[in-house]
Amino acid sequence: MGTTENKEFPKRVKQHVTETSSYKIFSRNIPDNWLIREVSERDYGIDLYVELVNEKDQLTGDLFSVQLKGISGGIEWKEYEVTYPDGRKKIKTFYKHYGVKISTTNYWNEFPIPVFLVIVDLDAEEVFFEPVKKAIRRAYNKYLDQQSFIYNIDKINRLKRKNTTGLYTAYYEEKYFKTMEENIIQYITNYQHYREYCEYEYNRDCFLPVDEEKIIFLQMFYNNMKTLCDYFGLNWDIEPFDYFLKKDQEEWNDSEYLHERTNDQIVDSLFPLTETVADIVKDYVVNKERLYWTHSNIILFNIVLNLNNPD
Repeated sequence: MGTTENKEFPKRVKQHVTETSSYKIFSRNIPDNWLIREVSERDYGIDLYVELVNEKDQLTGDLFSVQLKGISGGIEWKEYEVTYPDGRKKIKTFYKHYGVKISTTNYWNEFPIPVFLVIVDLDAEEVFFEPVKKAIRRAYNKYLDQQSFIYNIDKINRLKRKNTTGLYTAYYEEKYFKTMEENIIQYITNYQHYREYCEYEYNRDCFLPVDEEKIIFLQMFYNNMKTLCDYFGLNWDIEPFDYFLKKDQEEWNDSEYLHERTNDQIVDSLFPLTETVADIVKDYVVNKERLYWTHSNIILFNIVLNLNNPD
């Protein structure tokens, strides 16, 4: 048998070794029942897709895409003092990632499903994630410059096999962002109308029927509030709208859809939340994602800015 001492053989490129290591570490840090779907072309900024599986081991079509970046020698975490527009200050720990082309960021921002930039510490075998579109919104002025874009990977966004709550939350925030944006616009547009309805369409004779147009408005009010409460994590323990309609039919047993007594019950449930939701929307638009809203909808931003301000 011949020796191999003086023969040339293929060598693994270091980048390929890093990619393989990143993939293995990432796969070890997600639940076993999640599905990883690899892609054949990786030159366009997407390395793989991950399909979430719920607690009943059901596939529900919840899918996100991932760009993996492996780092050897440890991640350079640094503390930064973040100042919010309302003057609040907070110390946060970030890793600043510079290695993404602006064309790739543009591609990710147009992607129809959530995209996550995933940083893998090859030495510590730890995984951290950043939702791309949220990162873009929070530095929207830099994104609009179209020169370069820096991703601030927050150290709190660590992905662990037994603790995926943070990633789940980030995924659903991104998945339903457009729905939330539409509901914010709807809420701010109708905020005064909602409050006026609670004040003037309330405490009437209990047996009177409610006009159909008002029922439609009330249902819109209900759905708008519920969508925003669900998105921002506010407790929602109000019965479904159809429950009130059914209960009203059972109580009055006539041809009307809704009576004033049931209308008051719905208003009693919604009214205490109206100002709370307004405050959360204001904090989100004016502080957390100010740069995005000032560029995407300055008229709405100015309305929100003055929401609930004393005269």
